[in-house]
Amino acid sequence: MAATSLAEQLQKLTVPQATIYKDDKKKASLLFDPKVAATKDRDTFYEIGLSGLQELIALYEGFRLYEDTLFSLSSKEFERAMQSKEVNQNLDQTIEKFLLLLSPYLLLESSHKALEWLVNRYHIHQYNQDAILALVLPYHETKIFIRFVQILDLKASNRWGWLKPIQKNGIPLAKQLMYNQCISNIDTLQYIAKTTVKYVQEFGERASQLNTVFAFFCSTTIGAINTVKKVKESMINALLPTLMKALESPVIDFRSSAYVILGFLSTKASIKEETLNAIIHKILTTEFDQLSYDMALLINLLYTNQSHITKVSEVILHEMSADVLANFCRHLKKLVEQKINIHPFTLAFLSSILPEVQSDVDEFRSFSQLVEIFIDEVNLKDQQPEKVIKCILDHYNLKKDANNTPDGDESDIEFFDDEGNFSS
Repeated sequence: MAATSLAEQLQKLTVPQATIYKDDKKKASLLFDPKVAATKDRDTFYEIGLSGLQELIALYEGFRLYEDTLFSLSSKEFERAMQSKEVNQNLDQTIEKFLLLLSPYLLLESSHKALEWLVNRYHIHQYNQDAILALVLPYHETKIFIRFVQILDLKASNRWGWLKPIQKNGIPLAKQLMYNQCISNIDTLQYIAKTTVKYVQEFGERASQLNTVFAFFCSTTIGAINTVKKVKESMINALLPTLMKALESPVIDFRSSAYVILGFLSTKASIKEETLNAIIHKILTTEFDQLSYDMALLINLLYTNQSHITKVSEVILHEMSADVLANFCRHLKKLVEQKINIHPFTLAFLSSILPEVQSDVDEFRSFSQLVEIFIDEVNLKDQQPEKVIKCILDHYNLKKDANNTPDGDESDIEFFDDEGNFSS
């Protein structure tokens, strides 16, 4: 029992292993050959890293925060293998934030110098592989990606073991290899999606600088979807939380990546109606300056490609304002002018809203304006008008009311005769 208790206590105190000291003749380095790096002292690496940080501070003041932490004078004496688990966890968080902030500047020499210190002093190539890959994967066609992969300790890594051919041969990561990995291991795709959200959260108002990150997320996701024979639900589930966050994000490029991915996904997979309604609801109810053309295009594309969704949900109808619909209809009008088919959405909208209009007086007041806006704004002449008319007639409830039709032969419906005159 005593031995077991002692083992448990030791496990709680687990810290990174001291294998980092096993070879004095070689030293991991981004900038130098391992043998050359082994001949340089700690002060040299510190000066290199600190000069890189100072250059980064000149580009963005936010890097100054790390002068007193990762690049402090006392960090020269820091040995993470001798620190407690709690200290190392706090260190990992600081390193991750720094690496995220570095993304827009990764190709600069100043970044490489700063990273050299993190490799030399904090051994991030061994203990912070997820954070490193979050930084370099969007740059997988560059030399810095290859160089980082070459110094990573992949022997004990299950998640990144598939990068061993890159490490061995020193070649860029082929896009198709990336797509195949995302298909065979959904965890990789989910990691890329979640990392994109981390970037947005960390950068806040500066997220417009993340073009490379958004382009990587978008192209990799579409490449994986296009490669797989059948899109599995697990793939959709891995992407959906990030896509939903993107739809309500004020960051235009992040939002646009979601539009592109969802539009392409709708051509390759059948998406659950509940999920589609949640997506459409998010698009129509998230507050921006105004609903964009891309939003309208995506909604129309979803209704066109997902033939099983034949209604607009009551929740969406009840939360859609007249202003939102008017704006949406203006974009639909543009789609019609471009000869784009909006017939599926038209039928879904009319068949959903007409019963609401007729349900009671309050609903009539709420929804009749939406119908009028849609009919007035959108030219349906080339959208299979005979089916549109049939849809309206099928969902129009003609209620007989003795008080309103005393003779039993009058109607509130008016028709046009051949001369264009009204008749009733």
